[in-house]
Amino acid sequence: MIVMPNGRIVEQGPVDAVVENPKTEDTRRPVKVAVAIAAQRTFHAQTRHHFHRRRFDRLHQEHRR
Repeated sequence: MIVMPNGRIVEQGPVDAVVENPKTEDTRRPVKVAVAIAAQRTFHAQTRHHFHRRRFDRLHQEHRR
């Protein structure tokens, strides 16, 4: 067990280091944080889908005439 300078306790093992007690700004409103992360992920997926869809259309336009 290692105590980081900012007060976090980190377990070191065969897996990557896991933070046991994250700082309060992450745990104050966990629902809000989770919703923000989920919204970020879905927006990213939509943007990626839109981009690759248009790219696919451009690439295969000549085959669909």
